[in-house]
Amino acid sequence: MRRRLPRPGVGPVDPSRGNKLLIKQAFENMGLRTTQLLGTFFDGVTRHTEEAYQWVESFCEKGFREVIRERDAPHGDYGERPRKKS
Repeated sequence: MRRRLPRPGVGPVDPSRGNKLLIKQAFENMGLRTTQLLGTFFDGVTRHTEEAYQWVESFCEKGFREVIRERDAPHGDYGERPRKKS
């Protein structure tokens, strides 16, 4: 049984959720034109949320490297892994 996804704009949409919806829609349709249209739509929606504005402000407060480090560290990004000794 297929479950319907929530409609965009019903609640807050963060970039991860928007990307997930975009990818699911792309696989559903397998049509480039629709995917491009939805990509543009979700990009616009996710850039104008409170979460996005706070993230941009954090660059001024903490700096680019620290903000990206905080974003990637929980996921074990390659930059956060212990370095191998040569």
